[in-house]
Amino acid sequence: LTSNGYWIDGSDQDSEGDWRTSSGLSIPMGTPFWEADLTYQQPDDYSNGQDCLYMGRTLFYYLDDVSCAGAHSPLCEQAISQTAVAAVPEVQDCPTFFVSVGGLCLSFMTWVEESWEESRQACHGMSGELAAVTDIEQLRAIYLYLHQEGIDGHSFWLGGSDTAQEGVWLW
Repeated sequence: LTSNGYWIDGSDQDSEGDWRTSSGLSIPMGTPFWEADLTYQQPDDYSNGQDCLYMGRTLFYYLDDVSCAGAHSPLCEQAISQTAVAAVPEVQDCPTFFVSVGGLCLSFMTWVEESWEESRQACHGMSGELAAVTDIEQLRAIYLYLHQEGIDGHSFWLGGSDTAQEGVWLW
């Protein structure tokens, strides 16, 4: 396996530039979520067709728009019941293959590298979805977890995509 990134839930495939999750939630734009430097800000749709959401090691796990055909590891999320969250917010019971990180039940599937759509199907097979990172504290917790567990050498697909409409990112 050679990927240094993870797929997460987000795409602008339906409407370019309108980034949304698979459930229709709007993805936060700009810093501190998206990678930026002095000359550019992600998402940039560089060379067109960058419609899926990814977080990778080379960009210090900031969000990036990339081609959905690349091979990365899925970062899956499974819903936590609201009663469990309300009763004990610090500790969640997550299903097998999932760990509690930043209030989410996540599975870092480092053993596989696939396209964004294949990764999404892999998450569905585990009764989950590609992770939707909509809060800066969630992003911080994921970043710390990657480093603490020594899996920061991987990159993951996120569920975001702008495939529906270029530039409109959805989870």
